[in-house]
Amino acid sequence: MGRRSTGRTNTPSNREARRHPTREALTTLPAVGLFRFKQFEPFLPFSRETWRKLVCDGKAPASIKLGNRCTVWAAAEIHKFLNDPVNYRVEVVTHVDHHSNDEGPPR
Repeated sequence: MGRRSTGRTNTPSNREARRHPTREALTTLPAVGLFRFKQFEPFLPFSRETWRKLVCDGKAPASIKLGNRCTVWAAAEIHKFLNDPVNYRVEVVTHVDHHSNDEGPPR
């Protein structure tokens, strides 16, 4: 006896879609949240290595490390970058000393 067909084809694209459902389902990026690189990669016109170089040069959003093997980017920053990639620059935050006062050092 032969196998019964399940009605689903087992083509590479179908196998890939089952393993990574967000790749085909994600046609727009949500405005809030955190993204792994693979989630916003389809919206980039260049490679992962080019992205890494842009991040190192401050010309793309800085990553957020959640662990040794989990790096994410803020959705708002990704949207800012995608809206104007040529002029995007990481905003430099200066340290503000909230403990300073005019009375001198604490006693």
